[in-house]
Amino acid sequence: MPLSDRRKPTATAAIIDEAKQLLPVMGLDPAAEYAMSRGIPRFIAYKVLRAPQAQQRVAPRRKDA
Repeated sequence: MPLSDRRKPTATAAIIDEAKQLLPVMGLDPAAEYAMSRGIPRFIAYKVLRAPQAQQRVAPRRKDA
């Protein structure tokens, strides 16, 4: 992803969440391919999708006013 391709962290998180939903159904490689097709770098896609559930951090979401 070029440095000029800036997106909000919430957009990246949404893409990763979608890939995580694909993970149990389709497997690691298709879920990672989906994330990469949406602009997530390969090393990040695999790092996040391979992480054990206990080690995954969940960032607090902002509440919309």
